[in-house]
Parts: sequence; C-alpha cells; structure tokens
Amino acid sequence: MSQLRFPGVPLVEVRAATDADVPAIRALMAPHIASGAVLPRAVVAADFLVACVQGRVEGCVALTPWTDEVIELGSLVSARSGLGRLLVEAACEAAVARGCQQIVALTGVADFFLRCGFEPQGTAPWAVARGMVAGPPAVAAKARKCAACPLLAGCAQTLLARPLKIRLAA
Repeated sequence: MSQLRFPGVPLVEVRAATDADVPAIRALMAPHIASGAVLPRAVVAADFLVACVQGRVEGCVALTPWTDEVIELGSLVSARSGLGRLLVEAACEAAVARGCQQIVALTGVADFFLRCGFEPQGTAPWAVARGMVAGPPAVAAKARKCAACPLLAGCAQTLLARPLKIRLAA
C-alpha cells in the first residue's frame, strides 16, 4: 500500500493484513482490549490494515462498513509513536478506494482524531441502541450492532467523522 520513513525509525510499510498477521494483530490488541481502550472484536485479516517495521506488525486498524458510503475506522493500535496517524491516513485512502464518502470513529480519545481532521457528530450509535434518540441511517445501522454488545450499558464513546475526498477518474 505505502512505505514511509520517519526520522530515526526504520522503513514503515502499511499494507492489507494477511491471515499470517492475525496472531500479531491479536497480540497487539490484547492489552488494549484488557484495559478497555479498545472494544473486543473478531480479527479477520480482510478487515485490517497493518503497519510493519522491519517485517514485524507494530500497528493495526480495522475498517468496517456501516453503509455503502460510510465506513468505521476501529481497533486502531500501535506500538510505536507516529504509526497511529499513519494508519489513519492509510485507512482514509483505503476507504476512498472503496468509494466511501465518510469515515467515522467511535473513541474514548477524541483529541487524537480531532488532530487527524475528524469532527464530533451529534448522535452516537450507543445512544440510538439504548433508545435515547433516533439517528440517521448510517448511525442506526451501527446501533443495531451496538445493541448486541455486552458493554452497551456503560458505553460513552464519542462519534467523530471525517469527510473523504473522492478521486475522480481523469
């Protein structure tokens, strides 16, 4: 997908995950799931991008469609400073390639995503799933999944979104 260099850091390759990456993704996510910073999820290689440094998976991000136009960036974890931002940009590129118009994130660390160009949204899917409010179609679609989550009662994640610039064919 892409290769970048950071000062003092070996070459970073961001690419689609493979089945061989699944154990490394699980290991990377495990402490963040245990602390509650990342929600548990099935790790399916086709859903993930990975950031590799010297051949080792040191970061990951999942992309999960809500609708044809809206995709969620989730399970963003990195073992190295700077990889999170790189993975967000790679996820945005992948979303554009899929024809999405917007990428969203549900998070407890909104400041990071604000620095990445995301903006707060009014209605979070957990609020729709609890029956507190009605939501637009994309949020309602996610809310149906949230309704089955065992952590729904305590969820307070912030919903942020970033519009995507669709590239027109020349």
